[in-house]
Amino acid sequence: GKLCAWLARTYGVDVAMCDFQTNAGHTVVQDDGVKHVFQQIPVSAVNPDTKLLISPAATIDVDKLMSEIEIHEVQNRLTIHPLAGIITPECVEFEKQTLKRISSTLKGCGAATGMKAMRSPTMKLAQDVPELKPFLGDVFASLRVYLRSGAQCLMETAQGFDLSHNHGHIYPYVTSRSRTMQEHFAA
Repeated sequence: GKLCAWLARTYGVDVAMCDFQTNAGHTVVQDDGVKHVFQQIPVSAVNPDTKLLISPAATIDVDKLMSEIEIHEVQNRLTIHPLAGIITPECVEFEKQTLKRISSTLKGCGAATGMKAMRSPTMKLAQDVPELKPFLGDVFASLRVYLRSGAQCLMETAQGFDLSHNHGHIYPYVTSRSRTMQEHFAA
């Protein structure tokens, strides 16, 4: 996260895309001592000129996201893919009941990811949430336009490869997703 913030400020990243979940976060301290905490939007938001994209691989805590949008004043430069997953209270409760045996933040990220993969009829997506409608758009089409124009683009990912559920080394003590880059560029 700190590297992404530094790149955005130092090199003027034009667009940044993330796939964050609320199970972790990044804290960036500006030169003036102001702290910025990010869990849902790209850390590159510290650069007021950077366009921000949230990919469909993200899972969103709507209250947390709306708070970050307001705090970081990114209303006019944020696009969210309509298929990003939504963390519901049911996702959080499911994890509290089933994940006691392993380390987990119990914030519903894994449950939401699993429900989306299983095409659960109760799964909510960004397109189902009225307050997110102003931000919805095709992030991949936008990214292609930016890339073709020569823009500097940054893909911000969370977690390390050792936590990948497919490539991690201590299963089941891993995150709920694959953490290799190939999944992001397949789209």
